[in-house]
Amino acid sequence: MKQKLLTIFSAVLLIIFISACSKPNDELTTRYWIKYKKGKPNFLVKFSNDGKYINFNKLNESYKWEIIQNRLIITNSLGVKQKFFIKSLTKKELKLSEISDIGESNIDMFKAAKEKDFFLGDWVKINKGNNYRLTFEYDGKGLIEEEVNEYIAKKPITYKVNDSIITMNNENYRYKFSNNLMELELSSANNEKIILTRMK
Repeated sequence: MKQKLLTIFSAVLLIIFISACSKPNDELTTRYWIKYKKGKPNFLVKFSNDGKYINFNKLNESYKWEIIQNRLIITNSLGVKQKFFIKSLTKKELKLSEISDIGESNIDMFKAAKEKDFFLGDWVKINKGNNYRLTFEYDGKGLIEEEVNEYIAKKPITYKVNDSIITMNNENYRYKFSNNLMELELSSANNEKIILTRMK
């Protein structure tokens, strides 16, 4: 009987340990995050289940992540590591403090991304047409750069996202992201399509 109770107790402890270890990973990997800099959103990121840290605004850089004893470690392609204390982690926000900054007030802030945040960054046109680049900034502003007669014309835009419609300079487009958020399809009222991919 004593041996049976000991076995049950050990199994319960193991389940608690596994749950405690997996919860931070679950909180991190089930959503996209917006990284804030100086109080402003600037990067869309994802902590993927396979240990990759993806910065959708810097796709030419590769990172890996892991959690060890409540420390988040991000390693770049050269093997250089950044180590952070996890100050808090909820479904809505992630606060990190670099281990080298103990005693400092510098906090890396991430907030759970909303669909309107998925637009952030630079996009290039991949279907037929001239060279075309579309940039969405955090404050509802952006820029279209398009080749016209071997000249790059620049046109500032304002945009607003509402349900499945994005309004750019008073023109409405239905939008659709690919599952991995790497491609964006915009459809105008007359069903003209612009297919974009994130710029690397």
